[in-house]
Amino acid sequence: MDIRSLIRVPILLVGFMLTFIFLSIAPLHADGFVIGKSPKMKGFDYIDETQQNAYINYSDGLQRMILTIGIASAETDRVWILPIPSAPQDIVLDILREVPEFSGDELSRNTASKLHGIRKALLAMQIYPMLFRFKEDYQYREYGYAQGIATKSNVLEDSTVIVHQHVEKEGMVSEVLTARNAEALYNYLEILGFKINTGAIPILDTYIGKEFSFVVSWVEKSEINRTAYTEKGVFVIFPTPTIYYPLIPTSVYDETWVPTTITVIGHVTPRFYGRIKGFAFAEYFVWGSIWSATDLSVFHNGENKRVNYTKIEIDSPSKYLTEDLYIDNVTPLKVRLSLFILSYPFISGLILLCLTSVSIGLILGFLLLEGLRRKPWALIIIGLSNCFTIIGLIAATYLFQTAKVTDNTVPIIKQLRETGYLKRKRYAEYLFIYGITVIFFGIFVGITDKVFTGYHPLEIFLFFVLPAFALAQVPWLLKINEKDKQLISEIKQKEGKAAVAFNIYGVEKITFIISFSLIYVITSWELIEVLIPYLVYTYHP
Repeated sequence: MDIRSLIRVPILLVGFMLTFIFLSIAPLHADGFVIGKSPKMKGFDYIDETQQNAYINYSDGLQRMILTIGIASAETDRVWILPIPSAPQDIVLDILREVPEFSGDELSRNTASKLHGIRKALLAMQIYPMLFRFKEDYQYREYGYAQGIATKSNVLEDSTVIVHQHVEKEGMVSEVLTARNAEALYNYLEILGFKINTGAIPILDTYIGKEFSFVVSWVEKSEINRTAYTEKGVFVIFPTPTIYYPLIPTSVYDETWVPTTITVIGHVTPRFYGRIKGFAFAEYFVWGSIWSATDLSVFHNGENKRVNYTKIEIDSPSKYLTEDLYIDNVTPLKVRLSLFILSYPFISGLILLCLTSVSIGLILGFLLLEGLRRKPWALIIIGLSNCFTIIGLIAATYLFQTAKVTDNTVPIIKQLRETGYLKRKRYAEYLFIYGITVIFFGIFVGITDKVFTGYHPLEIFLFFVLPAFALAQVPWLLKINEKDKQLISEIKQKEGKAAVAFNIYGVEKITFIISFSLIYVITSWELIEVLIPYLVYTYHP
């Protein structure tokens, strides 16, 4: 048979393709714990924190951290104690006028968008799926962070407590200190005006005697009753092999829930532990920006555009915070894959297309194309031909002899080709493949599409009326005259009915193409349905 006749498309299919072408900011706040002297109580009490927020930039073994804290009451003296896992001489301390605002796009949203686009491209290889109206419902979200204000005051020391740094700024005082023992730190707090019995704050014993320093901060007395200063900030720089955030101090609030948000520049992996695993997660953002009214380059090193960052949320009963949080400066594998898809959607789609097409081609070819079972390279070529749409798949399938041919049938098949019967049969096969696959897909979409609201009149025409008309032409094209009937009878007598079905009617090719197309569509659809929840996620270890 002339090769050109093998790839010639029926007029009805051309019309189908022409139709296709024609149609075609939630405020957040940070950690340590706060103790205060209340006029309603004798001695000290833990002061409720409304929420905690921290911003971290980690590079070259140095952690830059800004912490803000919201205080529930502005009528109580307070002191904020923050442990830092570094020697005091290695810590840089400052108080900032404000904290940064982060905004960016969720990696999940962008990856989902790209995956849905890849699915449309995969389905487009079969052409007919693109006639259907696929509705995508994306939730676009942008996250920002409210600004905080830091403040200043006086220096206090105890003989057994060494104050290494002292900063007074913005109505707030902060000091970096070390204590020889817990009793010395209690005495130091008493000098500040907090009469605390030894051992009354057991969490301090967790850090004293180890390689920890303390950042102690308090609000100047002149600022205590000014409610505008209910949000304060402290900036520290310290060396650490792993990103660190103190959670143990918050455990003093016991049953109270103190939501904590930690924003880290870059994509990182938090080590959620034990009982907080069910209350903690991480979200990943891309193409973000860091904004502030004042210069905060000391925090972000001037890199405040096109920033990727991680937002870690912990919202659990405070008594569950029995360990500090360590964060690995490593991008999770799933996030890397999501970033690859986001950065290289064409390559990602091409990889999925080739893998899916070749896999289906090999499996179905081995099952249905007996003549090619010993030629896996031919099945790979047929599978890859799907990259040139279903038209390429049909052409490649008919270029190969897929059924066993004996010497007895070769001359008879040649005569059938000369009479024009095989040519008419080829057109009938095209129309049958087109009609069956399009109708099945229309039904499949109606059943599985979660946002399906009914067929549009044009969709009814394209998915059901036009394919039905194509199927109606098949019997006419397969009409057999007397001469053709005699030739087919000869093959049946010599080789049996199976030889007629495979060599004359091309049953194996029709079955292969229809099965390939439908399985490919379903696989492409479900593959993205599996990838989205796997790659698009909030990190729960």
